[in-house]
Amino acid sequence: MPPQPDLSYPPLHLIPLVKSPTLRLPKPVSLPPDIHPLPTDIQAYFVYPLSLESYALTYLPQTIAAREQEAAQHASYIAEREAEKLRREKEELRRKAPGWEGGWAELEPVRRSGSVRAAEGRERQGTEERERERERERERPKSVMEELVEGLERLGKGQGAGRGG
Repeated sequence: MPPQPDLSYPPLHLIPLVKSPTLRLPKPVSLPPDIHPLPTDIQAYFVYPLSLESYALTYLPQTIAAREQEAAQHASYIAEREAEKLRREKEELRRKAPGWEGGWAELEPVRRSGSVRAAEGRERQGTEERERERERERERPKSVMEELVEGLERLGKGQGAGRGG
């Protein structure tokens, strides 16, 4: 005999109930036959693998030394950049106001020799310094980001040349 509908709410039994095909009951979980509960004392499971000790002791000092060397290289590079920045600032100050070193001290003029050769010598020295700076930039290995920017610039120049119309 089919189950009788609940007539406590008569209008409800008139609404058709459609079961969604995407809804399914999960399969019941079946436990493997060899499952066993944890023992009362689990200290036997906490064993330190001493084989890792020798590995850590051989490679750790090398890694620390490499990291310290890299940190020293970074520090020297940053110090070099700061010194170069300071030199450029002082050079700019001397160009704008000869004799002024940027402090509150009194201004002492620097005598110029008046000869054209001295000016040419200073200009040549500045050119040599710029060349040395360019050489240092070429010797420094390029980062991935710098290579990407240069590649994009080359692409942009190639496309710009084609639009010359």
